[in-house]
Amino acid sequence: MLSPAHLAVVAAALLLALRPPLPAVPVPSSPPASPPPTEATATARWLAAQNTWGVLSFSIKRNS
Repeated sequence: MLSPAHLAVVAAALLLALRPPLPAVPVPSSPPASPPPTEATATARWLAAQNTWGVLSFSIKRNS
């Protein structure tokens, strides 16, 4: 008998394998112009919209 953790992994794999394919998304011909860097909010939103694989990160460096 499989443990609950193994059953969850098998169920997730089946769901991923049996899902329908995603529709193709057309790539825009030219990216929208970036806002001026002095407008921080608009620049942050523009940068987030330009993100193609969904990873944003930051790091905090501590001096010990």
